[in-house]
Amino acid sequence: MNEREFHSVLASEFAAFLKDRGYPDGSLIYEPRLKGPQGKLYRPDFLIVDPIRNERLAIVEVKGRLNDRVQYVQEQLEHYKKAAGDSTLPAFLVTPSDAPNSQYPFQLYIFDDQNQLEKVDFMLFPAFSALSSNHIAEQKQDIREEKEKATNSFQIISHITAFILVALFIADFVCSLKGITVITAERLT
Repeated sequence: MNEREFHSVLASEFAAFLKDRGYPDGSLIYEPRLKGPQGKLYRPDFLIVDPIRNERLAIVEVKGRLNDRVQYVQEQLEHYKKAAGDSTLPAFLVTPSDAPNSQYPFQLYIFDDQNQLEKVDFMLFPAFSALSSNHIAEQKQDIREEKEKATNSFQIISHITAFILVALFIADFVCSLKGITVITAERLT
């Protein structure tokens, strides 16, 4: 059996696995077209989306045997994430299982922070609600950070403006002691 035939069997088994894990209809898009930054088209095997909010939650690539292609697959997943518009999306790799008594005919992997391939336990594969809530939490954190930046910028501008006004009033007071009228009540109105 060649890799293309095996690939589609794995893709079908993985889709059934997700259905069993409670992924709703419409949450799994098979071979979506993603346009990259330079206009290049990318087609990961699966894109997991929240069908209600229409948000991208994860990318899944199905491969036959990895052998020496780990670096290539990692780069491919990074391109997919960039094309999806979110370099923080979780990206999973599905390969055939070598274990004869495995519960599923595939293995799940993810690249860790050191870009090493790490096996994912089937029970630890995130449920749809977990992926969705994680995405929402990340969005809230981004909003919180932007709000904090805006607040800090406003405080800095307020302090600078207050300092300038105080400096003007001190300069006016010093000038008025020497008989020079700079700021008067008539000029302020």
